[in-house]
Amino acid sequence: MRIAHNRGFVAFTPEEFKKSSFNKPQYFESILLAHVAEHMHQKETIALLEEYLYLLKQNGKLIIITPQEAGYRQDPTHVEFVDFAKLRNLAQQVGFTVVRQYSFPLPCLFGHFLYFNEFISVSIRT
Repeated sequence: MRIAHNRGFVAFTPEEFKKSSFNKPQYFESILLAHVAEHMHQKETIALLEEYLYLLKQNGKLIIITPQEAGYRQDPTHVEFVDFAKLRNLAQQVGFTVVRQYSFPLPCLFGHFLYFNEFISVSIRT
């Protein structure tokens, strides 16, 4: 946290955020969950998202990024592989519709052996 503040960034722990002026309904344009869902079981990911979705503007986006196969295998703290189908299911479970899913930076075929390839899902509230 200190490093972020020293570099001029606004950063919070979850407890600090809850007390901050940023903790307002419909305050944010998007919520980004990057490289988190694979460290949790689906029910835990849904609970985490539901805890923060009130912050999202009516037409805001939910963006979730997870590693593909090689990236998933390289980290022993990963507990659930989250591919496009599971990302779509997560979005639906919290009341969102996927508007775009894509592989980054290379096509999914490369995700089998390149650990930095990612699944990206962008959704809007339904």
